[in-house]
Amino acid sequence: MIASTIGKTFLKAYNEKYKTEHTAKSLFEEVFFELFYNDEKYLQWVTNSPFVQGIKKGNPPNKEERLEKLKKLKEKINAGATDASVAIGYSSTDILASTSGQVSNLKIKQDEEELYASWIGGGFGIGVKGGFSFYINKPEVLMLLFEGWSFYRNFLSETPKLRPNQIDTWNGQWLAHVTSKRFITDKPLVDFEPFKTAKEGVIELETQLWVKIIFGLARILPNQTLNAYIFSLGQTNKTVGFIPIILPKIRKPLQLYKKLFGESQYLKYSDKIEHFFGNKNSFYLACERGAIGVSALQPYEIKQLLFKPDKKLKYDATNEDHVVSFQTYITWILVMLNNEDLFKLSEEITQLFLDYESTAERGKTTKSNAIKKLLESKSSDGFLNELLKVTEQATSEESIKLLALIEEVNKLRNDNFKRFLILLKLQYTIKTNSN
Repeated sequence: MIASTIGKTFLKAYNEKYKTEHTAKSLFEEVFFELFYNDEKYLQWVTNSPFVQGIKKGNPPNKEERLEKLKKLKEKINAGATDASVAIGYSSTDILASTSGQVSNLKIKQDEEELYASWIGGGFGIGVKGGFSFYINKPEVLMLLFEGWSFYRNFLSETPKLRPNQIDTWNGQWLAHVTSKRFITDKPLVDFEPFKTAKEGVIELETQLWVKIIFGLARILPNQTLNAYIFSLGQTNKTVGFIPIILPKIRKPLQLYKKLFGESQYLKYSDKIEHFFGNKNSFYLACERGAIGVSALQPYEIKQLLFKPDKKLKYDATNEDHVVSFQTYITWILVMLNNEDLFKLSEEITQLFLDYESTAERGKTTKSNAIKKLLESKSSDGFLNELLKVTEQATSEESIKLLALIEEVNKLRNDNFKRFLILLKLQYTIKTNSN
């Protein structure tokens, strides 16, 4: 089972780092239990497990009761139990129940090390908005998450109104933070604000966006493709399965952004930039593509423009959100088109459009309407027809540049033509409103 695999990977990494010889059982008892369950506030709530059975709201178990619950878990494991109450992610006693997970008709023998490892591995779920979590079976990632657990335990101890049992949510927040540009090793909690106030003054962790976490992983593992196991455990267990996260491709938009708009611009607005990539895209939809790469980072506004070519764009050159978002959209399109040379061409062509409009007779809008109609084309054929009309009234110098545009359009498939047209529209909007 995947939780057991994760637990064993961490066990090896822990022993190597701290020069110990823990078994899964001894690590669970001496480290994991102490952090997760030996306190009135748990880090994780495992439904139907001995740790939660018999607990009534507002009446947390005391020290003796917590040790008794640990004893009961060990007794069940010693007795040969292998259901979901004693092993994370395993099937329940009723395999048809909605809380069963990873059910198999294979008769797999499970020793106690596998079961204790599942508890350890079960603590490494990385929660994202949308109700899903995922596991990454990489020792360097697991060690980063482990180092964050003690901070979560301290927050629970020092903040009476902080809601417990949110380890997956904590892991998502911590991983995005510890892999971000703003993280300071000597001051790990600086700029870390993962909390929000819920009903009746209760403080809880806010679930992190999957895009923030993925970009963080791309920073620490830039050349790797990770196989993430994506799932949701709750009243109903859901499994998406193993989805590749192609980190070299995830890095491309950020690298191109720096190249086009400067390293200092990226560093100043990195949080905003990462937010606009993949904005409003659910993690589940990203997984539906079969792999998470550049296409999964499609900004929401681009998606809207693909379906509504005549959608009006708002741009204010003095508004940093507008500036950063448009630069982000342009970057994503260029990466998808796999041709950064189109950036310069799009700038030249949109300037040509403005120059063309400026030569119109006073009071007449014929030329500006022609450009407007051109940018609202719904197909490459329609675009080329409108472009030919513009070319007829252009100067010889303008016609040469427009012919270069025609050549580029003829090379593009339908989806890529739509993206390129949006690129022109973005550049045209920027120049129009900047002038």
